[in-house]
Amino acid sequence: MHRPLPLHQNRDVLPSHDWKHQPSIQHLGFCIAKTNHLPYISVTVQQTRQAGTHHVMHVTATKWVYHLWKDLAYFYVMLGAIPASLLILYHHVYVGPATLKETPQDYTPKEYEYYQYPIQRFLAKYWPSYQEKYEIQLHKLYQEDYKRRMRILEKKVGQLMKSRADYKGAYYVPMSDKYINRMQADIKDAHKHNEYNGV
Repeated sequence: MHRPLPLHQNRDVLPSHDWKHQPSIQHLGFCIAKTNHLPYISVTVQQTRQAGTHHVMHVTATKWVYHLWKDLAYFYVMLGAIPASLLILYHHVYVGPATLKETPQDYTPKEYEYYQYPIQRFLAKYWPSYQEKYEIQLHKLYQEDYKRRMRILEKKVGQLMKSRADYKGAYYVPMSDKYINRMQADIKDAHKHNEYNGV
């Protein structure tokens, strides 16, 4: 069986330094196909014009959302994270943690003064603690329970007023008999006047 030579030893392919007798691209493809025992594959080169006066504009997907997210991330990092980091660094370098000292007898320390770091003291002073939030929630529950009991009592009072019918309800508008008495007096005076005049 005939064994083909490697590509650089094949007699159909000239060395690359011999530029005058370079094989064509089709001939090279034929040699490669012969070497690899593949069928003949034609390789053609087609010239295309790219309009060399301008760059070609490639149509791609929009990156507007990405740029918007990036701008917002940079903005909020510059607005919040960097000033907060500088503030924390200032407190740790110049203020430092608190130390224990004797408390004067006429002074009662507040709860937030027991924290070690100044940022913790600031948050404990102006931010409600878990105990305070718990007591606020208990107060809200008490108010809701009080309203519930008042609604039950109001409903019971309305049922008793409806069943007994012996008391004026809240919808009753009191009336005065002053104008009725005045009208009756005017009618009596008119009758007396007519009788006196013989009408």
